[in-house]
Amino acid sequence: MSSGLFAAFEIMSALLECERTGQGSYIDLSMTDGVFTWTQMYSRMCLPGSLLETPTGSTHISRLLPHYGLFEASDGGYIALGIVDEDEFWKTLCSSLGLVEYTELGFAARIRMRDEIEDTLQRVFRQKTRADWLALFAHTSVPITPVNSTEQAIQDPQLAFRRQVAKIPNTPPRLGQDTRQALETLGYREDQIHMLTSAGVIQAS
Repeated sequence: MSSGLFAAFEIMSALLECERTGQGSYIDLSMTDGVFTWTQMYSRMCLPGSLLETPTGSTHISRLLPHYGLFEASDGGYIALGIVDEDEFWKTLCSSLGLVEYTELGFAARIRMRDEIEDTLQRVFRQKTRADWLALFAHTSVPITPVNSTEQAIQDPQLAFRRQVAKIPNTPPRLGQDTRQALETLGYREDQIHMLTSAGVIQAS
């Protein structure tokens, strides 16, 4: 959903740029980038000089699907499994985990056996560390990822490569810091700016 929102902004910006310059644009859009931007309130807590937040725990995203949610590994870390109804992903998962008895179950059957399958997956995933599972599935199509703490997330190599976390040396401008310059650019005279300032309409330094 966040990707769709950012895509709309990028397309509109590209159209505006094309209208102004006649040049096309290349849109570089990442689902990870889009989702990560919504964590900024939490991410700031993990930057140098900030207090780390207390982990709030985990729960399943969906109570309907046995193969879509969070699973705990032997080291206490969590992985997120994102199979919805894709038989290909499900068969690869079962094959990798040695759960041959579930491999040929269709989507409807998996829903009916939700509790049994979920319990089985939880039991199996608790047999190895999170790193072990991520290494096992690294070269498969199974949609599985680590559940990172905010501190771990801002140190993630992919987010660093995408420049999602950056140090900015300057601070936000003071209230009214650029008002005078902006009004002068628009053609306001000094006496007009003084009048607006005196009346409390604007703040200008």
